[in-house]
Amino acid sequence: MTVKQAYEYSLMELRKHKSPSLHLEDYNYYLNKGIQEYANDRYSLFETSQQLTDDLQPLMTSTLGTILAGNKLQYTGGYVSSVTALDGTVTEKPVDVTTGKRYGSDYYQFPSPKNYWHMTGSHVTTVSLRNHKCTPAGSEINVPSKKLPIAIANGIINNGYLKPDGKRPYHLFTDGGLLSVKPDLIYLIGNSRLNVIKDIHIDYLKEPATLALTVTQRDTPVDTSDTFEFPEYACNEIIKRVVKLILEASSDVRLNTHIPINKTT
Repeated sequence: MTVKQAYEYSLMELRKHKSPSLHLEDYNYYLNKGIQEYANDRYSLFETSQQLTDDLQPLMTSTLGTILAGNKLQYTGGYVSSVTALDGTVTEKPVDVTTGKRYGSDYYQFPSPKNYWHMTGSHVTTVSLRNHKCTPAGSEINVPSKKLPIAIANGIINNGYLKPDGKRPYHLFTDGGLLSVKPDLIYLIGNSRLNVIKDIHIDYLKEPATLALTVTQRDTPVDTSDTFEFPEYACNEIIKRVVKLILEASSDVRLNTHIPINKTT
């Protein structure tokens, strides 16, 4: 479904309820608010059923972050910072990596991808720097990273079976700073004299795209507006939400009899 089609369907519903006239910029605002509401509702029950997981399939993506010399990380996909050349080629810029110690473990901290919304999984490839137990120096291992609940972090660092190491990395999130609206990612890998991170694979949900209909697109017979990321059944649900938001904003008393938004139970 295109943005123009969604606009026309929304107007049809609003006319049924004799809603006040609607400025295009207001419609664009409520459209994106409706999309975000839909995504938030689905994420709150993400992976509780196949249908709910499928609903967010268009937002699922992944990226690989490779650790470079000089405390840098190079993303592949999921741009954090990029440069566009004159020929249109987009090159990703490495991001800074901060290292230190937290919860009794050495850590790597770096910005999340620019389009990051929610993580769904992560794997870490670590390299052994010396012979340690059954792991010879130079060995690489790729293992899942677990999210570290802050409430039990201090207990984990003193537990020999749970504390972070090269075979049992953890990740958590922290404020990206005043100039960032995205969280920073922190990976704990135990003793960095024994193991270092080679790369990090991140599976995540990207932010829903911001959509807008221009006056020219609205008034031109040929539909050149953007297409929704979501399948048509989801677009119909979003339209219901948009209409509901518009009627709420206009304090329409007929809202109580308006078409209901489907609730997931």
